[in-house]
Amino acid sequence: MNLPEKSDNLLTDNVLVRIAGERQSVSCTLHGTRRREAADHATVAAAFATSERQLAAFVRDQIDGRDPVVEVAMAAAYPEHAEDTAYKITLFGLGLLYMRPELASRLREALRQGNCSVDVQIHAQDVHVHLVAAPHDYETAYVLCDQSGVPAQVH
Repeated sequence: MNLPEKSDNLLTDNVLVRIAGERQSVSCTLHGTRRREAADHATVAAAFATSERQLAAFVRDQIDGRDPVVEVAMAAAYPEHAEDTAYKITLFGLGLLYMRPELASRLREALRQGNCSVDVQIHAQDVHVHLVAAPHDYETAYVLCDQSGVPAQVH
């Protein structure tokens, strides 16, 4: 396997984001300008989301609602489809996390620095996040809230 030279900044600046719903998951590797772009898009998604509950439902539907037969057909016809789909879902998934100020701050720094991973599990009522980045790992879970800040359930 030929790995890129370290000078390509691909070995040191990647951010791997994995977001799981109840049945399926997506993974997306962000590097270079994609990291900065993801942070900008996540900020917009968080700012304009009606509620955590609604954005979480949207992201889960995008992950769990994919038809495997259609995905295989699309991948055959359009090789970039899977990567493009995962990237777009990741932008909204990061937007959900950006709705929490402490988490947004940590994620912004991780995306700026690179060389880390973000694992997200979106459940019916809560979100679990594990950020693996220097100097310390960070793990949190929180209950999803509706527009008024009341804990709500994703359907």
